[in-house]
Amino acid sequence: MPVLFSASAVEPSLLKAYTPGIPNGLSLTAREFAAPDPHGPVVGGHDLFRQAARSALAAQGVRVRWVADLSWAHLLGGEVHCATNALRDTRSTARWWTYSVPSTVRLTTPSEG
Repeated sequence: MPVLFSASAVEPSLLKAYTPGIPNGLSLTAREFAAPDPHGPVVGGHDLFRQAARSALAAQGVRVRWVADLSWAHLLGGEVHCATNALRDTRSTARWWTYSVPSTVRLTTPSEG
């Protein structure tokens, strides 16, 4: 998902999201996602970041609900998922924390490639 970053004024080696980060939205259901409005570059009257996100998520059967969080979340250092609470019924959820990684899977860190 597209996001523009800028160097932090406090610590230049750290990056800060210049545009609202679409991945930092909130899953409403298995097929609906509340995404921060990215305020991306507009070409021909269309926000390119919105288009890219909508297309990618639609290919997975997910509908995007855009949230205008710029003033109440993004400018304060957060996004939709930071500034909301969600109650979830997890009784039917698979117990993912009980699974082990198969021995055929090799886990690496980004520096190991």
